[in-house]
Amino acid sequence: MTTPEVDKVLEILSVFKEHNTEMPLQQIETFLQVAKRQPTTVTQLCEHLPQAPQSVARNVRILTVVANKERGGYGLVEQILDIQDSRRRHLQLTGKGERLIKELSKVINNDKSD
Repeated sequence: MTTPEVDKVLEILSVFKEHNTEMPLQQIETFLQVAKRQPTTVTQLCEHLPQAPQSVARNVRILTVVANKERGGYGLVEQILDIQDSRRRHLQLTGKGERLIKELSKVINNDKSD
């Protein structure tokens, strides 16, 4: 990997750090898979992530508005109740999540416009 390529990866990571300075790689990977596959479900994500199903579910919860009773989530992903099966929830990006993807696209495409 060349220095410019490493710089690009660091620039991409800095976009995530602007949203949360401590977002772990597993959560970044989960977020990107939701963005790629939306609408999707936790079960479908498990097929594409090298994480235990419990970890995927926890990371999805953290990426939503409420991580748990004590703290809020990142607000990047929302869960939509399936109207045909109330046990199933579809995952998709929130407006905030869509904006993060646009920021990442700008970095990847060297787009300096605002």
